[in-house]
Amino acid sequence: KIEHDFIKNNQKSNYENTPAPKKNFFVKIKNILNILMVKLNIINKEIFFYDTGLKTFFEKKCELMVNKSLSFWQLPLNKISNTINYELRKKISLDLNSVNNFELFLKQNISIILPRFLIEDYKSINQLLNNLKLPKNPKAIVTGMGYANEIFNIYTAKMVSKKTKFITLQHGNISDSHYWHDFIIESGFQDLKLTWGIKSNKRQLPLFNFKTINSKIAASKNGNLSIVCNNYYSRPHPFELNLENILSDTIDLIKNIDNKINEKTYFKLFPGDFNNTNEFFKKILNNSNLKYYQDRINYHQMLEKSRITIFNYESSGFFENLALNLPCCYYSTNAYEDIKDDYKKFYKNLEMNKILFTSKSKIISHIFNIWDNVEDWWFSENVQKSIEYFNSNLNIPYNKNQNKLINILKEQV
Repeated sequence: KIEHDFIKNNQKSNYENTPAPKKNFFVKIKNILNILMVKLNIINKEIFFYDTGLKTFFEKKCELMVNKSLSFWQLPLNKISNTINYELRKKISLDLNSVNNFELFLKQNISIILPRFLIEDYKSINQLLNNLKLPKNPKAIVTGMGYANEIFNIYTAKMVSKKTKFITLQHGNISDSHYWHDFIIESGFQDLKLTWGIKSNKRQLPLFNFKTINSKIAASKNGNLSIVCNNYYSRPHPFELNLENILSDTIDLIKNIDNKINEKTYFKLFPGDFNNTNEFFKKILNNSNLKYYQDRINYHQMLEKSRITIFNYESSGFFENLALNLPCCYYSTNAYEDIKDDYKKFYKNLEMNKILFTSKSKIISHIFNIWDNVEDWWFSENVQKSIEYFNSNLNIPYNKNQNKLINILKEQV
């Protein structure tokens, strides 16, 4: 059993005491270049690109084609205030008729619910934005993950109030196909969302899986069985409260797999160890006599060492493997728990062709049966049709479609 208190306390310490990241050499160079460009007035302000999630070279190529110039903005993280100004918050009120219990709750509690960056820190963030000299009237803002930065969010709100278009890029696997996506910050407020394949409303435009841009990876015919695990973290929705059980279940799966396969099995821990829990996971794996890839082995290097990859959650990597046509399986006892009814058919088709599993015994049997020749199963006609069916609706492969993205961005300005 994972020591929940250890991880919970570690998370608390991490969130409350995380120091501002040190600027490395390349970040400093980017900032110097940007200041120089601003002073020379050679940054075209048509579209403001920030933290798009695209590969750097690809992003800069798009920016150059659209803006005819480059920028290298690096916004700092907001240093959250340690104090709460209760007197200031007493002045906050919400003019609602309170026609239902939720509105009544909101009216009574809005003054303490609003985050500190909007109240206590707002004045200092405003001053910081003035000093940064960001574009004052861009025609559009493009981001994939920028809304994780409060300073960026306030800047964006100011620009949107001036009729600047706000364009977001899908940065992860789960989108409108899942219920919990409806309640996260990146859902529903943009003018245009460029997706990996889904189109559930008129503001969405399917392009391709951005994580697979210019990726050329081949599986290793005699390689490893790689296990990609989710991280342990807290989120305000009910679908990931059993992460302890998921890890224990995955370990049990590998312990019960054929010894010949077990000897070539390696775990890949979650790359973004935001809560400092990977060292604890390593301890669990060591105690279970299971192997894991060293931290220096990145995801693509892992794929090149893999014969087949098992994901114990619906990872972006699972989508990436399908887009790149690399052998993989997704195992979860609760695979359908959060999927909207309209999209279950795409997952059911994967399950029918033994790519998705909800049964531990079935995936153990499947891996044993295909281990000596994974390619015969993966490249069989039915499996390939299943992958194509899934990809064409939710996960379009890149296929050198960069001009499509560039043309869409040009249309916005």
